[in-house]
Amino acid sequence: MSRGNAGDGRIVGAILWTVLALPAPGASAEPELKKWIQDLRGADRDARAQAAARIGACGVKCRSAVPALVDMFRKGGAEDRKFAIDSLAGIVRGISVEGATAVVLGRPASRLADEPECREILGVVRPVAVEPIEGKDLDALDVPLAAVQLLGRCGGKAEVPTLLPMIQEDSLRQVVAMDALASMGPDAAAALPALEALSGKLNPGLQWRLELTLKAIRPKKN
Repeated sequence: MSRGNAGDGRIVGAILWTVLALPAPGASAEPELKKWIQDLRGADRDARAQAAARIGACGVKCRSAVPALVDMFRKGGAEDRKFAIDSLAGIVRGISVEGATAVVLGRPASRLADEPECREILGVVRPVAVEPIEGKDLDALDVPLAAVQLLGRCGGKAEVPTLLPMIQEDSLRQVVAMDALASMGPDAAAALPALEALSGKLNPGLQWRLELTLKAIRPKKN
C-alpha cells in the first residue's frame, strides 16, 4: 500500500469511528446530562459555563435541561445569563432541525411554539428581548439580541406584534428582528406591510437583508 493510500485509510477509519460513536437517533445524553444539570446549579463558575456549552452543543437530546437553564437565566448574573441563553439557543436549533427531519421523513412536524420547552423559554426571554438597548456596548447586547432570535424561533406568529416595533429601530436589533421574522417563514405574513414599507429607505446592506426577509416570508410561487 502506498503512503498516500495508507493515509487515506486512516482518515476513513477515523471518520467511521466518529460516526459509530455518535448516539443513536433519539438516544439521551444520560448520564452526562444529569451531571451537567447539577453543574448548572453549582457554585463553580467554570463548571457552569462548561455544562451550559455542552448542553447547547448536545441540542435536542438535552431538552430536559431547559428548566435548569431557565432557572440559571432568571437567577444568575450577566455571565450566567449569557451562558444560559446561548445553551437554550442550541437546544432550540435542535428542536427546529428535528421538526425539519420529520417533514423529510413524511411525518408531521410539531410546531415549535407548541413545544413545552419553547413556552418556558419564551417566558424568560420575551422581557429581555424588548428591554431598552440604547447606550449599551456590544458585549451587553449579546443577551437581548439572542433573546430576539429566540422569539422568532420559539414564538411563531404570536410574537410578530412583539417584533414589529424592532424593525423600525436604527440599531442592531432591527437586523436581528428581521432575521427572527424570516425564521418564521409564512407565519410572519402579518409583518409584510411594515417590512415592505421599509423598502428603499435603508442602506444597501440592510436593504439586502430586508429582501431576504421578504423572500422567506412571502408565499412560495408554484
